[in-house]
Amino acid sequence: MGSINYTPRDWASGLLVTDAHLDTEIRDPFTQLQAAWTAWTPSPALTVISGTNPTMGNSTVVGATHQIGKTILWRLRITLGSTFAAGSGTYLVALPFSINGILSNEDPVGYGQVLAGGTRRAIQVYVYSATTGFMVRTSSEADLTASGPGVAWAAGQVITVMGVYQSA
Repeated sequence: MGSINYTPRDWASGLLVTDAHLDTEIRDPFTQLQAAWTAWTPSPALTVISGTNPTMGNSTVVGATHQIGKTILWRLRITLGSTFAAGSGTYLVALPFSINGILSNEDPVGYGQVLAGGTRRAIQVYVYSATTGFMVRTSSEADLTASGPGVAWAAGQVITVMGVYQSA
């Protein structure tokens, strides 16, 4: 099956075009474009740069990803449960696929918000490693840490992020 991420056929003079050629060159790539997003639940969803990783407890983690060639579209929603333990340190969020080497530390790969205490706080996601990003509050340029997004973490608060980047 053809995909968007392959070298197309060289349509040389005299080539007899068959149904299989048309399927590979036209139908299959469009099928990939139109495909549904794939469920993705990272485990762990949050880690830290240094310190103690948070314990998700009964938190809900729901994510999805869609790949078109090497382009990765992703989204992740974390709803903190009553048994969430914040840990200590600067939070990292998992990414669904390894990032292409052209992106370096601190390049943006996503955006989102934290809904906490009835207030929406905008965040950006920046590359930390090939498979993780760190989150920064847009208004204060402060890293998102175990101490919370301006208020202490509590059950019912929601971290929602989404983004796009090129896979390795």
